[in-house]
Amino acid sequence: MLRGKAYLATRNTASAVKDFSQAVEMDPKNASAFAERGYAYALAEAYDEAFADLNKAIEIDPRSGLAFAYRAYAYKQSGQIDVAVRDIEVAQKLNPDTAEVFWAKAEIEEAQGQSEQAIADLKKAQTLRPGYRNAAESLRRLGSVPAHDEEAVLADAGIDHWRVIVKGQRTLAVSDQYPRLSIPLEMMGSGQPKLLAWELKESPFKGIGTLRFFGGTITTKSGTQDMELVAVVDVEQGLVVAIEPDKLGDKVANWTWEDGKVTVASVDGVTDEFSLRIGRDQIAAPGGDRRYTTTTQTGAWAPWDAPFGGAFAQPSPTKRATAKKKSKTIFDLLFN
Repeated sequence: MLRGKAYLATRNTASAVKDFSQAVEMDPKNASAFAERGYAYALAEAYDEAFADLNKAIEIDPRSGLAFAYRAYAYKQSGQIDVAVRDIEVAQKLNPDTAEVFWAKAEIEEAQGQSEQAIADLKKAQTLRPGYRNAAESLRRLGSVPAHDEEAVLADAGIDHWRVIVKGQRTLAVSDQYPRLSIPLEMMGSGQPKLLAWELKESPFKGIGTLRFFGGTITTKSGTQDMELVAVVDVEQGLVVAIEPDKLGDKVANWTWEDGKVTVASVDGVTDEFSLRIGRDQIAAPGGDRRYTTTTQTGAWAPWDAPFGGAFAQPSPTKRATAKKKSKTIFDLLFN
């Protein structure tokens, strides 16, 4: 359940559905699991599956304000505003002090053209849950600055339409062209992050981009060397698929793009493989013929955490490709 919610927070709906399905299989009376999976389906615009799950959640727990709120959102997304209004009224009566209820209510109000009331309800949602991403995204869309969203731009660090911002202890690459996407710029050595190059892939990887950035100066046995990293992002899903060390001194990683995946023979001696093209056509209801497809990693180099706004791959326990020499860990790479 927790991992599914983490995937939802980063809009990795395929992985979220897979985890919530596992929760449902383990506990068929878990109304929250059905509600969360229904919401994930709604985000993926799989409305038949969404309504089936949300109806099941309400059947199990008729007093689940969360299920009513998510169903109200699904109705709103499918254009059934009048039904959505009735559901959100029930949700308010059942759970009047829940961030999800205020967020769903605001979504419906926005659809009705009631922007000022929507902004007020979204700010109430943020008060109830500081850092609530759904509310923050909706506030930005409505032209209002979310609470606790102050940021400073790092001068001379951006490139093209990308800029580097500092928010608290985090340094992120953001772009107005992709408001749902923020890329953590984790420094591996001394210095400040600086964006170096942005590339948006063409078919068959349309919607996938790579952002190269300076990752710091480190000291190795060969002396002082600069490190460059590359973030692979899905701009349509708003996901950070991976961040890979691409260059260290004269060492350069080898990238292979084919068969719906990218394989990276990294400078640390480990080969990582990531599946791409996560979309609605890869989401199937449990028991269907289609398989869930999510980002997979066959290496073990990913020192970042998902709350930055990106969904990172999980290591595969059965598949690992390494160089002929004994593979190095990032600890070996940095500290010899």
